[in-house]
Amino acid sequence: MTAKCGNLRSNRGFGGDWVRVHVASSGMEVSLRVTESDIMQIYRAFTPDNAITGSIVVRLYHSGHKVRGYVRKIMPPGTDDAIFPGEEMAPEAAFRLARDHVRNAELKSIYVELAEGLQWNNAWGVLV
Repeated sequence: MTAKCGNLRSNRGFGGDWVRVHVASSGMEVSLRVTESDIMQIYRAFTPDNAITGSIVVRLYHSGHKVRGYVRKIMPPGTDDAIFPGEEMAPEAAFRLARDHVRNAELKSIYVELAEGLQWNNAWGVLV
């Protein structure tokens, strides 16, 4: 059975957003908990030409047999980029940290820089 949904209302709550969906055909309402992991993330491929000052970049690279990463913020020319937190981490943790940094920022895009030979994993999201 397929139902059209209407009148979406959400409430910010601990651990995610609660979304109440009203199914018009039956008058039924259902509450769903939606977390960041439920939403497909879209990232932009980094090149030195497309990221401007203030952009957040996740750099992924091989470390032994693992893929590791770190997060940096592009700073004005002549200054070093800010690196958060300055240590390598799993890709999922790096993306989560990058999303935290852009949540209240003026620039919302997250760029991804892949080390040579590293292949994108679709489980991380969509890379455009």
